[in-house]
Amino acid sequence: MTVLVLGLACGGAFLWLAPGAAYLGVAPEGVAGLVPFGALPWPTRLAYAATFVLTQAPLLLVLVDLRRLLRDFAGGATFAASQANRLRRIALWLVAAALAPGLGQALVAVAGHGVDRAWFHLSSVHALVFAALVAVLAALLRVGAAVERDRDGFV
Repeated sequence: MTVLVLGLACGGAFLWLAPGAAYLGVAPEGVAGLVPFGALPWPTRLAYAATFVLTQAPLLLVLVDLRRLLRDFAGGATFAASQANRLRRIALWLVAAALAPGLGQALVAVAGHGVDRAWFHLSSVHALVFAALVAVLAALLRVGAAVERDRDGFV
């Protein structure tokens, strides 16, 4: 959030963009394609701010759902249907986090600028793989909840 405030409110005096990286502080030496954020037009700055929000919001929502999941686990609700739903939501947020950089860079390109042409990084692949694993875990929890309901109903 600090980067967003520095970039928009302070004219981007301490924010620098380069292909595949952003720098906060004094301009680094020897970085090819370095652009001061303050030199960008306002539509491009706003597009970069939206990109930042698009890429960070799904990760924040993953952490919120994970906190609730662990709190319910600590309370003893292991095979509850809500746990499987929460895991499924976490998987969807991870997919959103993997695809958000592409959407953000498309937004920046529409604004008339683009620094990161290779937006699909290995971290996006990791997020997609982890989302698939979490989705499988959610399916296992749904099966476990069904087994627990059957066990409780059996006399």
